[in-house]
Amino acid sequence: MEFVDVGDWGVELARAQRHWDRVAQAGATVGAAQREVFGLARAVVCGWWGRTEFWERDAVWEPRLQQVVAATRRWCPDPVGWGVEQWRLLVRDVVVFPEVVAVAEALVDPRMQQLAAGSGAGAPVRGRGGGERFTAALGERLGRVWLVELEADGHGGPLASWARAVVRERRRPAGSPQQQGRYGLWWVHSAHRPAEVGTGLRRLADPLGAGPGAREGSGAAGRGVPAARGWRVELAVPRRAGHGRGLEQRHAQLFAEGLEEARLHVERFGHLAVAHTDGGGREGFDLGRWLANRRADAASLTVEQTEQLRRLDAWWNPPWPVDWQRAWYRARAHVHEQGPVHGGDNLAGLPGWLQRWLRHQISCYGQLHDGQRVLLAELGLSTGEVEVFHTWSGRRRPVADGLAVAHAYAARHGHLAVSQPTVVDGFALGT
Repeated sequence: MEFVDVGDWGVELARAQRHWDRVAQAGATVGAAQREVFGLARAVVCGWWGRTEFWERDAVWEPRLQQVVAATRRWCPDPVGWGVEQWRLLVRDVVVFPEVVAVAEALVDPRMQQLAAGSGAGAPVRGRGGGERFTAALGERLGRVWLVELEADGHGGPLASWARAVVRERRRPAGSPQQQGRYGLWWVHSAHRPAEVGTGLRRLADPLGAGPGAREGSGAAGRGVPAARGWRVELAVPRRAGHGRGLEQRHAQLFAEGLEEARLHVERFGHLAVAHTDGGGREGFDLGRWLANRRADAASLTVEQTEQLRRLDAWWNPPWPVDWQRAWYRARAHVHEQGPVHGGDNLAGLPGWLQRWLRHQISCYGQLHDGQRVLLAELGLSTGEVEVFHTWSGRRRPVADGLAVAHAYAARHGHLAVSQPTVVDGFALGT
């Protein structure tokens, strides 16, 4: 499962993505790093996601959840052993993204921080719910006015911790540097950090570590413990395996075995863009799944292990979908045999599959990652070639573009009786 399909909800999601840029800029003006702001807002919203009381009142997330799951199932049927909890975890960050952006905007808003600190209205409001007035204002922003009741029920979550940090910051002497670390404004306690998708799915698949009712908002250091009403989360110290550093040595041994399989695959194919459903490798070793697990848990790799994989393939863990990388390697193989592609010849003479893929890259060129553009340039499709492609006179152009040129021509000349060779501002109007 390499992607989720958001269906018709993509317009609202794109709007939230554009709004995040403005939120990040607002955070920078108050000295907040966007990674820290996003992490805290995500912890707050994912904490709501894991609470039954929130779902009992909310009427927004359930339709989104059903829409995204239904759209994704059209591409990928349920994997073996999957149920509702796995799907909920997979699409969680997509479904809640607009709320994460809205909460982040509130956290960096000085007026909202003033509400949380209670300044200007008597003593500070420091309830366990993060300040009643702040939470009430946040609920109005989110269209969930009942949020103040939810946060006032004694749930000491990341929002309450943030509100206490705001009060501490307001009490510090003017001009003193902002506190960092666990007492800083944007610190998220490990118990409040939401489970990542890869880790959460493995926990749900482990009958000893979690169950169908395991709380998704637990941190990586917690384990599910059966309680009278479902599951609760408790911090746990990982148990040792073997003697001394036996567990660490065993992990290193397993990594070395996977690295050897990766090296053999690179010698044969020249890259590590292996599908996670690919059984490629020797003696049944699923290299694709091993690499997918390394990508999902890349933060746990040592610097040496990351460098070893990077030496095999610099793009083993690209910041874009792996299927794009596989298509690029296939295109590169064609270029090595036939020569670079050109935008000026309208991609003539290329195989149909390569034409379709390159045309899609050209149409989305403005949204591509800088690294993707560098890789396309290796095929010959540089920024200049993309511009040449767009100005090719014989190309079939969108109707809206033609109407605009025709309107300007008719306004200037009073007619549209143009001959076929007529070209206006690089647009083949006659054609």
